Amino acid sequence: MAVRLWNYLMGYVIIKIEGLSLEKFINLMVSKGIYIWDIDRINYTTLIAKVSIKGFKKLPSVVARVKCRVTILKKAGYPFFIYRLKKRKMLSVGVFVAFFIVYLLSSFIWTIEITGLERLNQKEVLYHLERLGLKEGTWKRGIKIDDIESNMIINVDDISWVGIEIKGTKAMVDIVEIVEPPEVLDKSIPCDIVAKKDGIIENIYALEGRELVDKGDTVKKGQVLITGIISGNDRVLRYVHSIGEVKARTWYEGKAQVSLNQRQTVRTGEVVERKYIKLGSKTLFLKNPDIPFKKYQKEVKIDSDLDLKEFFKLQVVTEYYHEILDKERRLSMEEAKKEAWELALKNARALIPQGLEIVDKNASYSMINEEKLEAVVTVEVIEDIGETRVIDTRKEEMDIDQPDG
Repeated sequence: MAVRLWNYLMGYVIIKIEGLSLEKFINLMVSKGIYIWDIDRINYTTLIAKVSIKGFKKLPSVVARVKCRVTILKKAGYPFFIYRLKKRKMLSVGVFVAFFIVYLLSSFIWTIEITGLERLNQKEVLYHLERLGLKEGTWKRGIKIDDIESNMIINVDDISWVGIEIKGTKAMVDIVEIVEPPEVLDKSIPCDIVAKKDGIIENIYALEGRELVDKGDTVKKGQVLITGIISGNDRVLRYVHSIGEVKARTWYEGKAQVSLNQRQTVRTGEVVERKYIKLGSKTLFLKNPDIPFKKYQKEVKIDSDLDLKEFFKLQVVTEYYHEILDKERRLSMEEAKKEAWELALKNARALIPQGLEIVDKNASYSMINEEKLEAVVTVEVIEDIGETRVIDTRKEEMDIDQPDG
C-alpha cells in the first residue's frame, strides 16, 4: 500500500511495449535501474507495464539498443493531476476573461448602418446622429432611441420618418425621406386627360372638363378620356385645365419556360459540422473534421458576431457540410405546369407598378418542343391610366372655323 501511494505521489506512466525481444528489453531496463512494475503480457509481441517518470526518461537509450516500440497509454499520479488542474484553471480563467472582454465590448455600438437614403448625404446624417448621441463607440445603455428619432425629424428638413434598431453592436438606422410632390401643370394651362395605356374603363369622374368615355368602354393609349374643351351652342369654345381620375382594367404578361427533364440536387441526410472562432485574419478551429463527401452543400451560420472595426472582428462560426447527390427526373405535365405558372407569375408581378392589387389572372400553356413547356400568365389590375396633355388651342380654333361639309 505504501509503495502504491509512493508511486502515485511521484507519478508514473503506463506504457505499451511491442517487439520480438521483450525479455531483453525488460532485462536492459532493470540493468539501467529503471523501476518497472505491474507487467502484463498481452501476447508474444506485446506487453503493458508501469514505469516511473524518472525511469521513463531513461527509456530512449534502451529503445536505441533493442528494436522495440514504446507507446504511452496513460500518464497518472499526483504530478500529472496537478499539471492538468493548473492547465484547466488557466484555461478557465482565460475563457472567463475572453468572454468578459467580449461582453464588455458588445455593450458598445461599433457599426452604424443607414438605409433609405436617396437625396440625403450619409455624412450629413451621421453628423446629426453624433450630435444627438449616436456614434461608433457609444455605450448602448446610454442611447435614447425615441429622443434621437424625434430630433432627427425636427433637425433634418428632408426626413419624414426615422427608425432606429440596435442589433448586437450594430445600430440600424432606417430613414424615409420626404417625397417631393410631382411636377404639375399650371392650372391656368388648358389640358386634356388622355390614356397612358390600353384598358377597359372601370370608373371615371371629372372635377374639371368633360368626360368622353363611360364605364366598360375599351380605350387605347393616347385616347382623350376627359377633355378640357367645352363648347356651347353658340360654337364658342371654352378651355379648362381638366382635373379628374380614370380607373381602368389593365394587363401585364409574364412568360416562363420549364424543361421536363430536370437534374435535381438532393441531400442524403449525411452532414459534417465544423466550428471555429475567427479573430481578425486568424482562425482557431474548435472542431475541424475532414469532409468525406465528393459533393456537398455548404451552409454557414454565424453564432456570434462582434465587429470592432479598427480594433478587431470576432466571429464564432459553424459550417455545415451536407452531402448531396444529383438525380435525373422527368416532371409530370401537372408538375411542369405548376412550376412554369409560378415562374411566369413572378415575371408578371415584376412588371406591375408598386401598390397595385391583382384582381384576376389566367394562364395558357404550349409545348415549345418535346422537352420544354412554356407558360404565359396574364394578370389584370385596376390602375389610374390618366395623364395630362396640353391642348393646342390654336389648332382647335382653326378646326372649329372650318365650314362643315
